[in-house]
Amino acid sequence: MSWSGGAAPRLLLGPWLVDGPAHRLVQGEQRVALEPLHMAVLLALCERVGRVVSADELLAACWRGEPLGDNPVHKAIAALRRALGDSATAPQFIETIRKQGYRLISTVQVLGDQGPRGRTGAWTAGSPFQALLRALVEARLLVTDQVGGRVGFRVAHEALLRRWPRVTTWVAQHQLSLSTRDELHPWVQRWRDEQGASAYLLPQGPLLSRAREGLVTHLELFTEDERQFVRRSVLRHQRKRQWRWAAVAASVALAAVTSWMAVHNLELAHQAQARERESQRLSSFMLGELADQLRPLGKLDLLGSLGAIAIKRARWAEAQQAFEEGRRLAQAALADEPDNAAHESILNETETWLGVVAYVQGQPVKALEWYDGPLKRMAKRASTSGEAALESWIRGGLLRRTADARVAMADRERARQDLQSAAAALSSAWRSEPSNVNWEIHLVIAKAQLALLEASGAKGVSAKLGAVLSELSVAAGRSDSKAEPYGRAKVLLGLLRAKQALETGDASAAIRACDDAKALLDDVYKAAPDWQLDQLRGQLAMIGLAALNALNADAERQRWCEQMQTALAPALASGHAGVVLEASLHLQACTGSRTPTPEDWQRLSAGGYRVVWVSGKMFPFNQ
Repeated sequence: MSWSGGAAPRLLLGPWLVDGPAHRLVQGEQRVALEPLHMAVLLALCERVGRVVSADELLAACWRGEPLGDNPVHKAIAALRRALGDSATAPQFIETIRKQGYRLISTVQVLGDQGPRGRTGAWTAGSPFQALLRALVEARLLVTDQVGGRVGFRVAHEALLRRWPRVTTWVAQHQLSLSTRDELHPWVQRWRDEQGASAYLLPQGPLLSRAREGLVTHLELFTEDERQFVRRSVLRHQRKRQWRWAAVAASVALAAVTSWMAVHNLELAHQAQARERESQRLSSFMLGELADQLRPLGKLDLLGSLGAIAIKRARWAEAQQAFEEGRRLAQAALADEPDNAAHESILNETETWLGVVAYVQGQPVKALEWYDGPLKRMAKRASTSGEAALESWIRGGLLRRTADARVAMADRERARQDLQSAAAALSSAWRSEPSNVNWEIHLVIAKAQLALLEASGAKGVSAKLGAVLSELSVAAGRSDSKAEPYGRAKVLLGLLRAKQALETGDASAAIRACDDAKALLDDVYKAAPDWQLDQLRGQLAMIGLAALNALNADAERQRWCEQMQTALAPALASGHAGVVLEASLHLQACTGSRTPTPEDWQRLSAGGYRVVWVSGKMFPFNQ
């Protein structure tokens, strides 16, 4: 195998097509560009496959013996490993031989005008044609090829197989699954070598989609290890979609608490400023140098994480910047591949988060505009995958957000319609996975919101809300965890009890329920500060104030207003508007610390938010 002095060849390196003339690697729909020197090093290793190649030999072959030292070689090898998805500690392609050099350990096949020359890997276990196919492969009558960026199979001497039409028919019928299995092989091997660690499961992308489809259509073609690998990869992807950005919450919770505490603690101000500068430098690096080296999906994940971190820290401008950049990239990726469900899903997520940012800042009209695109795309794309339940759950959650925005605009009837649709979608999802307590709780929360919107008068609340309260108590009581969604559900339960007591005229019971809900909310907030908890605190503040107004309890009202005003101050300072701003204005008037002005109320309603609690009249509930 030699091409010294000739044109750069096209090779098959394991699952990768090495396109020498184009200086790139291709695997399925994935394209990785290589610098000319890096491609030269890779081709030099391919030409010497199986033997140790010293740094000096690579320097002589690729750098023409220039006195550069070994460092350029080491950098080139590191770049090739990144491009191939390889590891120095568990190599699949390039092995380091200590103090000697490097060795290419993968199979190499040369592609020419007549097709590939080389041997394929393992074949299907349990197939009735296994022995014959293996014999054909060993005889080099059946080989693999890369066509249009996809690994396939070709017959080297078709005339010899015309007497076995069943074999050629079988290969044709199973070609996609066989090529998928061939692409899976290095992934499964690495996962097995790492004792099944979840970090080595298959990432989201076309290969995962084809592998999942292969299990459905041709399960017998895959070994037990391959089946487990694909199933666990699918499960991890489903969980990742449910909580795509929740994984960063634990890592930023302490930073978020510290940031908000700095508002009230001047002694920590200089530390907060130092952290802020460091955060900005890190954010700049991640959005600049690091992001430029990532593939589109990797950069989109990075931007999503940055946006989630910014939301956790109540930095709404930073969150908006990250999500708008993510939206731009997702739109560009989707324009190139209009049928790519992964790109569409990411676009939906970024626009949903942009809607959340607008809603939190008291702009429900803008929030609805952001939510509209994802809802239309979800309705247009009928699910043909095995993720119909997950997609129903995502749609139900989005409809709950549209209902929030409509309630903030005092559009109760359309909010009720959205909540009915949300409850139906969430119910459909939960019925498919009745053991999923997370889905159950969100379903019950939607039912609670719907019951409160549909209730008319004290009897309506008691009749329609009682069963929902009981259902939510059961669901929320399945875990003692303070983490989402259990903690927020239990806080909501306290709010619902307070609202029910207030609507039935029992102000004393409402105050007791508010005190209980406040204690739980404070506890949950310490563990994981969250913008939704700030929204609940604003609602709780006004429910408690209404109950204390009904009792004319001046001293208790003053205490309540002071406590809630202090608790809401960080959220207000960070840019929260809507219910948080409205509650803060009433609390300021209650404590006498400041008299709200007409400009305050204009600012509150500038983004479409309607003032819903005036002169002691209870506002419509919105989660």
